[in-house]
Amino acid sequence: MISDITVIQQVVLLLKAKGIQNIIISPGSRNAPFSISINQDSFFKTFVVPDERVAAFIGMGMSQANGKPTALICTSGSAVLNYYPANAEADYQHIPLIVISADRPAEWIDQADGQTIRQVGALKNHIKAEGQLNGNPSSASEKWYNERTINEVINSALTAPFGPVHINVPLNEPLYNQVETPSISVKNIERVAVSKSLTNETKTQLSNTLKNIGHVFVLAGLQSNNETLQKLLSNLVESRKVTVFTETTSNLHHPDFVTCIDRTIEGLSEDDNQKLKPNLLITIGGPIVSKKIKFWLRKNTAEQHWHVGNQPTDTYMCLTHHLDIESEELLELLDVLPTNNSASEKWVDISRENRSAHQTFVDQVPFSDMFVFNQINQTLPENAVVQQGNSSVVRYMQLYDWKAGQTFYGNRGTSGIDGSTSTAVGFATQTDKPVVMITGDISFFYDSNAFFHQHVPDNLKVILINNQGGSIFRIIPGPSGTNELEQYFESHHQFNAKGIADAYGVDFKSINQQDQVKSALEDLYQSKKATILEICTPRFENDQVLKDYFRAIKTN
Repeated sequence: MISDITVIQQVVLLLKAKGIQNIIISPGSRNAPFSISINQDSFFKTFVVPDERVAAFIGMGMSQANGKPTALICTSGSAVLNYYPANAEADYQHIPLIVISADRPAEWIDQADGQTIRQVGALKNHIKAEGQLNGNPSSASEKWYNERTINEVINSALTAPFGPVHINVPLNEPLYNQVETPSISVKNIERVAVSKSLTNETKTQLSNTLKNIGHVFVLAGLQSNNETLQKLLSNLVESRKVTVFTETTSNLHHPDFVTCIDRTIEGLSEDDNQKLKPNLLITIGGPIVSKKIKFWLRKNTAEQHWHVGNQPTDTYMCLTHHLDIESEELLELLDVLPTNNSASEKWVDISRENRSAHQTFVDQVPFSDMFVFNQINQTLPENAVVQQGNSSVVRYMQLYDWKAGQTFYGNRGTSGIDGSTSTAVGFATQTDKPVVMITGDISFFYDSNAFFHQHVPDNLKVILINNQGGSIFRIIPGPSGTNELEQYFESHHQFNAKGIADAYGVDFKSINQQDQVKSALEDLYQSKKATILEICTPRFENDQVLKDYFRAIKTN
């Protein structure tokens, strides 16, 4: 069975023709024809999530995990606006989402009719393409227009750089009538991907520059696992041709990579800065978390900056070349660099020394957020997929070295606290590996509707570090010196997660003692159900512990 509405048939048949299986539907009346049609076709895998904001982040997590587009379908009115936060995040992470919003007929917009807003263009600042369909196509040209528009918009989501798109569908009543089989056929217009590559002339020019460039930095940002990239960078750093800086979300591992940027550059002198700064900075992947490296590279400016990616990003204010190619193609050219660069060797030495100083400190750290992260570092399963909350969590994670089999994600496109848990839920539905969500209390409570549906997978494990407020504001300069710190910045509270866990049927455990942490974490990873482990840490000690940590690193 399928809706008897022509435009519904066109959208559903083209979703199927393009192989888009995962569909998240938020219940409503105006989108009922979509719900009926998709539910009754076994090709689709449907998920019903009432909260559209949560639904969109879950969809993003799904696409993040499997690399395939997820379709989101909502009713008319303000529903589509709730997709915006995840839509913006997906835009900056180049994750394909297909937003399909049911709408009221155009003639009723702004006429004080129920659930009618101006939906056309509602997401326009953070989408690759959008289309407004004809809700009642009767002529051949109207049907052709719908078919062409649907093809164009969905193909845009499927073409690099990937990203979110929006199809708005105005619908007249009746909405619930069905037919046995579609009354139309559709044409699937395939978009053929074209790879981008350097010309031989450009390769020669770049190679000649590299032979005389001096010290080369490769700074890797947010990206998924890439074995080819891993091998290329490993070979380059082992021969000391380059210095490689990574973060947890780079998902690149080697003992000679500078993996913990903040602790590595903390103690550099002005003389070190001049001797160790890059002549050439090469940036690959997405955004970088570390503010310290951003400030350091803006102050210690490279002679040239080559950015590899879709956008000409000039984060370090010295961009000279934008290369819209795959990172691997450029890195292969770096083989012409001389070996045993003294600055690269020095960076590796500094990284090793600070790794030792780090271990000395954390081995005796008192009960605090840093103690908890140290225990997570020691106990995390080797095959874990980690979703990181923003603010304090993602910054603490950068201070530790992690195992090569572990993979790390985070909503670092916009770096907002909203939707982090929902993204982890979505990712967990697409993998058998344990998905560990590490989050702070403000982010967790903000996204508590992440569990408000029937699709929470058993492999989801949430580590909630509850220090009764946004401790990031006690760490960063500025807020801690104001009278408004507790109420307006930190948002001090005395909430716990037990009620949320009970309401949604999720297993729950809360601890607040140092000697309980390791065993509680080990039990969490062994749990057969989705579980929230709440670790309540001291509220006031965390900022001082972190200051002491960086003081110890600097002294070393």
